[in-house]
Amino acid sequence: MEAPTDPLPGEQPAADAPVVLVVDDNPENLHVIAELLSPYYRVRVANSGPRALQLVAQAPCPELILLDVMMPGMDGHAVIARLKENPATRAIPVIFLTALDSTEDEEKGLELGAVDYITKPLRPAILLSRVRTQLGFFRSRKALERYKDELERRVEERTQKLAQALQAVESASRARSEFLSNMNHEIRTPMNGILGTSELLLASGLNDEQRELAEMTKESADALFVMLRDVLEFAAADSEQQTLVVAPFALGEVIEAISRRFAAPAAAKQLAFACRIAPETPTTLLGDSARLTQILARIVDNAVKFTPAGAVSVEVGPVPTAERAAAQSVWLRFDVRDSGIGIPPEHAERMFQPFTQADASLTRRHGGTGLGLAIAAAQISLLRGTITQQPVAGGGTLFRIEVPFVRLPEGSAAAGG
Repeated sequence: MEAPTDPLPGEQPAADAPVVLVVDDNPENLHVIAELLSPYYRVRVANSGPRALQLVAQAPCPELILLDVMMPGMDGHAVIARLKENPATRAIPVIFLTALDSTEDEEKGLELGAVDYITKPLRPAILLSRVRTQLGFFRSRKALERYKDELERRVEERTQKLAQALQAVESASRARSEFLSNMNHEIRTPMNGILGTSELLLASGLNDEQRELAEMTKESADALFVMLRDVLEFAAADSEQQTLVVAPFALGEVIEAISRRFAAPAAAKQLAFACRIAPETPTTLLGDSARLTQILARIVDNAVKFTPAGAVSVEVGPVPTAERAAAQSVWLRFDVRDSGIGIPPEHAERMFQPFTQADASLTRRHGGTGLGLAIAAAQISLLRGTITQQPVAGGGTLFRIEVPFVRLPEGSAAAGG
């Protein structure tokens, strides 16, 4: 049988593999299920309801319980009722196993809180698939809870500081409140999609309908994690927790990464998209290439997002200043040009301020937190660079980024490290 996860058949599960508790009064069933699951998971077994409750209370806590319905003394229904009464165990997913092929029995189990129902005799492939799916749901929920707690803690800290600093500024206070309200709405929407389906399903054999559901989950997860990233990165930037990671790199690899990343989204909107490096540009540099990539990705993402038709381009070249060109610290210019909706002049001066959106209705239609440009500006400042924006004749916007790097000998072996 092909393994559903990373371990190969015959290998022991990893030390951090999920713990699965199997509860059945039939020794043969316990043995068969344990043998089936043990290559991939840490398996515990219990031959009665009371013994199952004892094992659940011992660390590490199981992440999934396979529970037989018909057992002498305390049956499966009584066990799950006890689990749901205890705040420490009520979130553990339970899959009922039973030889009864009864709709009423299945409905009762689901009403008691079971997440799935499998009838005996068990089919190994189905059992493994459903175990893998429910464990994926469980771990995704736990991860989301951790992200949510961290997000709420950071947002609360920032809210308190802003309240102290901006009490006299009514407009800033309103902007902060609107930001928090929008964030609550934006986070809940993709979270519902994540809790309903799971990205882990994409790695398994699915029919067309199942794959469609899994892809919907992936899209929701991407949207949620982008927003979480924005808020956490903004909190880090605002509290001066960011640091530079300076190393040799090849400029061409950074621009190629941007080209690969946005070629498909641009093509999906039928936009012309091009990245060009001027021939006279030094391309073997010393600097924070990861930070540069993040900055360009944010600006290009905005350009593609708010350009309904036409073109988006990225042009790179040296800053035409004699003093800078002669120094070892070479200044490069990154022009991100689009033919999009443009930025009204009355909003241009505030585009790089946090919690500022040129048009709230546009942001809601296209998604996002309104923090992207503020984060990019903070990262550019960390690189000792500058960012400006100006309208383009005929419509659109030009974002110009100028950043200093240390020039290295072309073809240096250390580049790209």
